[in-house]
Amino acid sequence: IKHKRLIHLEILKPFGIKYKEQRSIYIDDESKNKIDKTLKDNGVKDTDTLIGMSPGSRSHLKQWKKQGFIDVISGIIKNPQYKVILIGDVSESGLSKEIASAVNRPGSIIDLTGKPILNELFALIERLNLLLTCDSASLHIASDLGVRVVAIFGPTDPGEYGPRGDKDIVIRKNLKCSPCKKAQCEFGTHECMYSISAEE
Repeated sequence: IKHKRLIHLEILKPFGIKYKEQRSIYIDDESKNKIDKTLKDNGVKDTDTLIGMSPGSRSHLKQWKKQGFIDVISGIIKNPQYKVILIGDVSESGLSKEIASAVNRPGSIIDLTGKPILNELFALIERLNLLLTCDSASLHIASDLGVRVVAIFGPTDPGEYGPRGDKDIVIRKNLKCSPCKKAQCEFGTHECMYSISAEE
């Protein structure tokens, strides 16, 4: 299986454009400074370990259960040096709000979903020590920036869409029907995503 990134980049060959594997996202200093200030304003210290969580996804089928994120975050923030940063686009802000209020630990969980503009989001993801995400745009940004990723996969194929770092981890269930690459679960159970536990 060839990663979709490479398939898309091969389209450039007939135009004489060669591509070598490298970081391709540029982040300007203004965006970096703004994110530094935002994190500091939210009580983040230089010694804190920043763990990003991107609970949303363009398709609800690729989305892990809300309670799973709540349970993982609740376990992580028992260590006071760990700060959880919720990210995603503005359409996912309701989901992040629900997760943050269920965890109810201001200072340990910082909800920045839909707040940074795109280049600031790049700067924010670059600051993370780890990102837990479903198959999402955040995954691909983190992968390009060399940020470690734990990716939860179900209906999509991690061989085609997964993170590409040596230390990245994909969590998925080995089911006969997964990856199905379909827009709807033909069994109506969404088992490939819902059967993944917070402990895993």
